[in-house]
Order: sequence, then structure tokens, then C-alpha cells
Amino acid sequence: MNTIDINNKRMSYTDIGEGRVLLFGRPSYLEQLERIDAPTLVIVGEHDRPRPVPEARQMSEIISGAGLEVIEDAGHISAKEQPGRVNKVLSDFLSQRGRVGP
Repeated sequence: MNTIDINNKRMSYTDIGEGRVLLFGRPSYLEQLERIDAPTLVIVGEHDRPRPVPEARQMSEIISGAGLEVIEDAGHISAKEQPGRVNKVLSDFLSQRGRVGP
């Protein structure tokens, strides 16, 4: 994830090619992810532009023990674009932790 300071606020942005960037109007919390102390699965659509796969991979590397799942043929709203796949990924993740029945 790329960050930049604007008006004393750290904002995140994504390079979308051709010399353009997409700036998010919310601060970056990347540096706080290492504080997560719970089973975590980072899910990202393979075509997600606002939060692309490399950023999701970075998040999963910062969070101790986190997994990463890339949802094929999906963008930023993968749960809507590929609901069956996302539900299976979540169900498997929770089942491995004894949180869901068989």
C-alpha cells in the first residue's frame, strides 16, 4: 500500500496505471495491522483496483498468521460478484477454527 501525507493526515493511494493514482479519502491503518491478535483471513478479488492483490498480500504478511485468499473473476465487491466462492472460503476458514458445523 502506498501512503502520502496530506494536511497532516496519512492517506492511502493506489497506482491505477498511465501515471494516474486513486486517492482514498480515509487514513491508512496499515501500520496498526500488526496489533491484530486473532485468526485472520484477508480476502481480495483478483481484479480489485481500490485494494489490489499486492496490498492484500502486504496486509496478510503484516498480520501474524494471517491467510490470503484471492477470489478469481472478482473485483472490489467479491462477496457480491462471486458469493458462492466467498461463502465457501469463509465457511472453510471458520470450520478450520471450529466456528461452524460440518
